[in-house]
Amino acid sequence: MYFKWVECRVGKAKEDAFFRTQPRWGLLSDVTGFIAQCGGWERTDTWSKAHIFGVWQDKEKYHRFMMEAHDEMFKQTQQYGTYESITIRFGELEGSLNRADRLVLDTKADKAFYELHDEGAVVSKGEIVRYGEWDHQQVDLTLEPQWFVMKKELKGTEK
Repeated sequence: MYFKWVECRVGKAKEDAFFRTQPRWGLLSDVTGFIAQCGGWERTDTWSKAHIFGVWQDKEKYHRFMMEAHDEMFKQTQQYGTYESITIRFGELEGSLNRADRLVLDTKADKAFYELHDEGAVVSKGEIVRYGEWDHQQVDLTLEPQWFVMKKELKGTEK
């Protein structure tokens, strides 16, 4: 499965606006090739980063979405201007993206490893084969339930 990791640096003053607009990406649930998306915050005293993780059936379906529907969907979310910068990373996911309340991600030399937790128990874990350059980092996020999106026909099968 094709994996997309979006990291948005969000100013403290715009956190609420970003938080309110992110669930509008629920529009993805009708897109051919889309499987699921989740995300949460990484915060310090001076900045916040929103991390969004999406899974697609394959690279081709993701690129078709980007060419045919992304820009219009982005307009509908009204998310423009709610973040200061954006970094996007891609890879191949080995495993699955289930509904969870916490995500732990650790990037290594050419792979990243993830664990999804729900109510303290690991519900999914696996590897992400990385494409391109990724900085080494460890991310431990409490996931925002409002940001979880799943392909409509898969709803109810995630647990």
